[in-house]
Amino acid sequence: GNIKSSDIDIEDIAWSLSNLCRYNGHCDHFYSVAQHSVYVSYIAKDPKKGLLHDATECYVGDLVRPIKQRPEMVVYNELEEIVMKAISERFGIEGEMMDDETKLADNIVLLSEKDQILSNSPDWGWGEDIPRMSFEIHPETPEEARKSFLHRFGQLFPDEKI
Repeated sequence: GNIKSSDIDIEDIAWSLSNLCRYNGHCDHFYSVAQHSVYVSYIAKDPKKGLLHDATECYVGDLVRPIKQRPEMVVYNELEEIVMKAISERFGIEGEMMDDETKLADNIVLLSEKDQILSNSPDWGWGEDIPRMSFEIHPETPEEARKSFLHRFGQLFPDEKI
């Protein structure tokens, strides 16, 4: 059946995202989706959306952006939407998780990552007009990233039990 909000667990999300390497592993060093999500939460207009914007990857895996945007990936994207709805419901997120402000914050972090931890990355042909983070990225181990993610979750969702 469909995933329900009661199936969503923040410990599962933190564990999974802290062990998932961004860019399908094409980074200079291991760099987790969890650490990326924490950075987005500090930049996003709605920090809760920033922290949880990639939480679906815990349940459906991830595809790199150029593949995910292909028309034939419609089934994957529909599944991701179902899971995102359950996550939003579970944590009381109102409106679309990846609204324009969250997309901008995600792109700021993404382009900062490109500049700092993707040394062999070709020019993507976009993003020149998007600002970058003002600090250096220091990739965390999965355990450090999991703790950072759960700490940030506790700050943003003080009524949730971890």
